[in-house]
Amino acid sequence: MTEAVASKVTLENQLRLALDRGEFVLVLPAKGRPATGTVTGAKR
Repeated sequence: MTEAVASKVTLENQLRLALDRGEFVLVLPAKGRPATGTVTGAKR
């Protein structure tokens, strides 16, 4: 295996483990009015 392929396989395995452990969190931006700086809504 070349170094590039080995690196990609390692990254894939690390991402898979992180997903299994629940280490990813989805963060969505708040809705707002840029002109006033007011937050008008957010998702959970």
